[in-house]
Amino acid sequence: MTDERKQRIIICLIIAAAAFICGFVLGFYIWGLNAGQPPDYKKYLQETMDYMSSLEEKNTTLTKKADKLKDEVTELKDATKENKILKEKIEQLHEEVTKIKEQAITPQTPENPKDTPPTSDK
Repeated sequence: MTDERKQRIIICLIIAAAAFICGFVLGFYIWGLNAGQPPDYKKYLQETMDYMSSLEEKNTTLTKKADKLKDEVTELKDATKENKILKEKIEQLHEEVTKIKEQAITPQTPENPKDTPPTSDK
């Protein structure tokens, strides 16, 4: 036999051994040690029930939070409406104040000459 042929045989044997080991490990991983025992359905059912109850609890808390947030949104909307109304009132008051200031600054001419104050000519 030539060296080339011996190398091919050795490579084939190594590949076959690696495939066998991988298959053995994969089979053990899939079926495991408890392959001969029937599954414990009561345990699986209990785990499922626990999981469902935890989901229901989370759902109720989230629903409560959502309701609170809806209430806050409506309160904020009402507050913004009130703010708009108050801003309009403030604007009206500012306009009134400016009108009053303008009236106070501009001199009023009396309509009757009798109402004019006497001037002192010395």
